[in-house]
Amino acid sequence: MTQNPNEHIIGRQALDAVRSLISDAKHVPEDVTNDYGEDLLVQTSHRGQMDASRMWFQVKGTAELEEYRLKSGLRRQISFDHAFRWVRSVDLVVVALWDVVEKVGWYAIPQDQVDVYGGVTSGQKYVTLHFDEDDVLTEEAVDRLAWRSRLEHYRMLLLSAQDAELHLERAEGVKSQERLLTTLDFTDLIEVTERRSDSDGVEFRVQPEVWNLFAEVVQSVDVAALDEKEGLQHLVDSACETVDRRWRSIQPGVAMPKILIEEGATLILDRLEREAGLRRKMEAAAAEQASGVAKSWWPGKGSDGARNS
Repeated sequence: MTQNPNEHIIGRQALDAVRSLISDAKHVPEDVTNDYGEDLLVQTSHRGQMDASRMWFQVKGTAELEEYRLKSGLRRQISFDHAFRWVRSVDLVVVALWDVVEKVGWYAIPQDQVDVYGGVTSGQKYVTLHFDEDDVLTEEAVDRLAWRSRLEHYRMLLLSAQDAELHLERAEGVKSQERLLTTLDFTDLIEVTERRSDSDGVEFRVQPEVWNLFAEVVQSVDVAALDEKEGLQHLVDSACETVDRRWRSIQPGVAMPKILIEEGATLILDRLEREAGLRRKMEAAAAEQASGVAKSWWPGKGSDGARNS
């Protein structure tokens, strides 16, 4: 007679619950047929469009949650070999601990906790994952995890594009457009830019509300008191702050990698240079009041009453 151990029933219940929660969050979970340590492959989506990034979930079920509770929170032991592979994965790996009695779960990210170097050098067989009791696995938490997956995906793409651009410039003396296109993919996603493509190539504009946010950040400092070099640096810093603020208005619970902030800021400054002749304007503004200068060349609201790009 086929056996159906209780631990298998609990495992299936936990997996069904997590799968359903991910689906309710509008992402697409798929069962992993060959079990090498992961239970679900999650294809993430945004506004009904599938992302290029993805996540993996390992689900641990329990009907005796107190077995995993410490004063500092919940914990679960896993093999170091699994943890090592998860940390080295390009995709985000999430471990979920699901209580089938109370129908609630928590999540942990091995990448944030596992000391790979220490584990390898010590030869340890197991590591302990800690589940903060504030990290409840909800639809909102799944969305945060999906955004983290997207950010890491674009970070890796941009690093690769930067490397390819450098190689192409050195080898052939031409400039690659892959870095620009990758950055625009991301800044379009977070609504910093809007792209248009035609027979002449790729063109983009900075969203009007982003221009206005940039103006607010720029004018938070007395630009008239800065020399030309300080003024230009202030614009660079302001563009970075603008991208970061825009991002935090979308997902405040996830930090954006520095490279994404800087690449987004570069697009804002590039457009400002084209629209306003930034360097010439800064030189001309060195002896003038910042407020008066801003009104004469700002390419958002207030420049001519209509232009926003």
